[in-house]
Amino acid sequence: MSHFSAMLRHLLELIRFSHTVFALPFALLAAAMAWAANLRDHPPVPFRWFDLLGILLCMVFARSAAMAFNRLADRRLDAINPRTQTRHLATGVLSTGSVVLFTAVCSLGFVAGTLLFLPPNPIPLRASLPVLAFLFGYSYAKRFTVLSHFWLGAALMLAPLAAWVAIRAELAWAPVVLGPRSCSGSPGSI
Repeated sequence: MSHFSAMLRHLLELIRFSHTVFALPFALLAAAMAWAANLRDHPPVPFRWFDLLGILLCMVFARSAAMAFNRLADRRLDAINPRTQTRHLATGVLSTGSVVLFTAVCSLGFVAGTLLFLPPNPIPLRASLPVLAFLFGYSYAKRFTVLSHFWLGAALMLAPLAAWVAIRAELAWAPVVLGPRSCSGSPGSI
């Protein structure tokens, strides 16, 4: 196995990439609802392959960036906690620099994924950096509030809300109601 493929395997293990599948159904369901919605003031939004690709890319890159950032933020604590001291950064399997680079690449991938909604919708691009900041904020919320799991829940709820806004360029009650279900017991959490 080459050095690159070994590092990639370790990076995917670090962020528990296989758990990405748990967050995707809520974003995809919200997107399907957005395409099918017949809101009183608006005609249905036509299906576009670029929108579907954008949702998939944004979900994978945003979650990967957030998970990697969380591991970076916790690396010193992980090293002294018996439950987490075998993680990749704590043991030196991955270097801090490689995880920083991975986080940056995934963050750029997320922002680039929002470009697929242009035209006609500039909202995902405009919201991309605030969304990343909010996702990354969870890693430090754990240090100053006992309500950090509400922050995590809100981060997970962004998936259906963001998918709806990406498709329809507006917010409605459907993804707001779907949002809380996206964060109930998800093993793919940050």
